[in-house]
Amino acid sequence: LSLSLSLLSLFSEFSRLLFRYHGLNLPSFTPPDKVFGPVWGTFYLAQGVASYLVLQQANFRLDHVQPGATPLPLALGVYGVHVGLNWLWSWLFFGQHRLQDATLTSGLLLLSAGGTAAVFGLRQGTAGGLVAMQLPWLVYATTLSYTIWKNNPDQQRVVKEQ
Repeated sequence: LSLSLSLLSLFSEFSRLLFRYHGLNLPSFTPPDKVFGPVWGTFYLAQGVASYLVLQQANFRLDHVQPGATPLPLALGVYGVHVGLNWLWSWLFFGQHRLQDATLTSGLLLLSAGGTAAVFGLRQGTAGGLVAMQLPWLVYATTLSYTIWKNNPDQQRVVKEQ
């Protein structure tokens, strides 16, 4: 699911969105474009593997009980929110050009990654680590999103061209 959503986001109107992105006043610490694909691809793959490990550990049964661990439906729900926020950030930032909303979503994404890492980690340690590895990048990405929002006060909404 994670990988499918990332591929869908990647290929939908990519060149138009990239052109708009480069029209923004970007901070000096913005990484080169070629960094984003491998970084996010790695994170999406890691999230997919983590969710598989959690399900495998529970023998693919939603009613599986593990003492001291978050109930599986709740853990998967937290993960689902995290995946949804990943998609929402891209849609807000690139699709709708709502930089402030994207920045707030990025902060929520950071929190949801921490929550997902915690609930997955209680169920299967490696799964928690696979999700947690994206936390430093999300701190950086949220800082980047915030700075882009503040550097572009006149670029808050998409002007639809027809």
